[in-house]
Amino acid sequence: MRGVGNRARRFGAGLPGMNTAEAAVPNNRDGIPGTRVDMIAAIDPAGAPEKQRVPEEQVSTREGGKEMERKKAVRRAEMVLMFIGIIAVLLGLLLGGDSTGGPQKPSISDVGDLDEATFAVVVASSYEKMVPILFPKAKMNVVTGWDEECLQVIQGKSDAVLWESSSLNEALEAYPQIMALGDPIGKLTFGWAARKTPEGQALCEEINAFVRTLRETGELDEIYKRWEDPEKAPDHVDFDLAPESGKGKLRFASCLDWQPICYENNGNACGYMIELIARFCASAGYTPVPEYVDIQSMLAGLGTGKYDLLCYGFDHWSESEDEAWFTDAMMEDDVYVLIAKDRYAGTVPTASQTKTGLAERLAEGIKTISERFEKNFIRENRWQMILRGLRTTLLLSICSVAFGTLLGGLICLMHRSSSPILEAIARIYVRLIQGTPIVLLLLILYYVVFGKSSVSAFWVCVLGFTLDFAAYAGEIFRSGIGAVPSGQTKAAVALGFGRFEAFTQVVFPQMVIHCLPVYIGQVISTVKLTSVAGYISVQDLTRVTDMIRARTYEAFFPLIFTALVYFCIAWMLMLCLRALERRVDPTKRKRIVRGVKMRDQG
Repeated sequence: MRGVGNRARRFGAGLPGMNTAEAAVPNNRDGIPGTRVDMIAAIDPAGAPEKQRVPEEQVSTREGGKEMERKKAVRRAEMVLMFIGIIAVLLGLLLGGDSTGGPQKPSISDVGDLDEATFAVVVASSYEKMVPILFPKAKMNVVTGWDEECLQVIQGKSDAVLWESSSLNEALEAYPQIMALGDPIGKLTFGWAARKTPEGQALCEEINAFVRTLRETGELDEIYKRWEDPEKAPDHVDFDLAPESGKGKLRFASCLDWQPICYENNGNACGYMIELIARFCASAGYTPVPEYVDIQSMLAGLGTGKYDLLCYGFDHWSESEDEAWFTDAMMEDDVYVLIAKDRYAGTVPTASQTKTGLAERLAEGIKTISERFEKNFIRENRWQMILRGLRTTLLLSICSVAFGTLLGGLICLMHRSSSPILEAIARIYVRLIQGTPIVLLLLILYYVVFGKSSVSAFWVCVLGFTLDFAAYAGEIFRSGIGAVPSGQTKAAVALGFGRFEAFTQVVFPQMVIHCLPVYIGQVISTVKLTSVAGYISVQDLTRVTDMIRARTYEAFFPLIFTALVYFCIAWMLMLCLRALERRVDPTKRKRIVRGVKMRDQG
């Protein structure tokens, strides 16, 4: 059988990827598969005419010309439709939408008209508890961001929103379509929250003593007024003031979406409360270890012990004292009701509101887009945040796909193992991961499994996406192997191949052909899934976009830009993987016929 195997490998009899004509003809002296003339010369050298053989030419032929033409037509139609879609989006941005075309809603003259109104509130915020107290019959639309609250009011999906005085001017400047309705309707006091442990209670008492000292000396008001004035506000907070000491590290979390209290500026954490925590750490001798996440992640981290302190605006309405210790109030804010200007009783449409000329709307749209682009990406060098987020997204995607592919191969081998224990482990793993949403998987890994470890959030994300990708990749590989007839493996073994050689040289090339289309889709899905990495404080592309939105109060312009970036990443990735697919699949690449050209002997 060894001799048969050698002959099979030489002539390629019946093996994938070997041309039938090449299998029937021995190689010439140059090692190139022989031609018919070479075969004659090999049998009877004297019978071969002189100079009859000429250098070979590669003649490109296309099988299935109609199919190739159809594919070209589909690609052309795809490009045309994509171009039309981009133009439609640009025209929509330039011309803008008309939010007044819906049914006319009753006008609002004072707070008394809002008894049965619909309020937009941010999830887990103080207003989620405040609205039912002030307006018992009102309804609530719960959103995830402050900019979405204003957009709900502008589009008429909600009637009003509650807003604190500390950031009122920024909101009215960002959204000129809204207005404050009358005088403040209440007050909120804000402090910090610590874990419900004896250590947390002691930390709150220590913070309270520090804040009382600042208040008695008048320094607390000076710090607040400095941050309240945009011209006097510093561009960063110096955390290097905190020395190393026996008290160790203070792990705290904050959310940079509240100017001038906690916000981001040129990649630095800034704000009134950020300076207070830096001063406290320097005064008490703690080494600060900050993380900047959203509100839901802060609460999850405090409950699991990931954070010792939440440095944000919390009051007794937002979280019960049964769940956390609270410090004394560090600031007090008036609460206003914001409504859309066109809902206010007595509002008369202005000339700009009645402008309908297409040329004027296009000019105004171009001006608006340029202003928004400058505001969101040029001002304060925010484009650097986008680049950092893009780099994080790409690194996260590459690492997750690479490690996930290796782990998926291992899961596939366990599935095909003769050991029932290994196969059972593989099945349980796949079902468990596929049945768990990726956001919950990341939260469990970061706040529970690695809650008190020093593993960075980035590598926790890599682990989470690797586990998720491997579960699907393992099934893709298993189905690809199953698509190859088992008889080919038996035939290869019968021809003298070992089990490993049979897999790598016969089964694997065909498996790749079956797997690649589904594998490409899974890779692109994983790249898009990385947009949830911000839930555990990884500043990926989507997270930095949310930080920009919180800073500029722009609802959708940064999101549309980020969506285009993701689209470009997925498109380029798809082109690269499709090129790889054409290279490994012989039915999708150009066929090269090797032959000879005979001279006319006449």
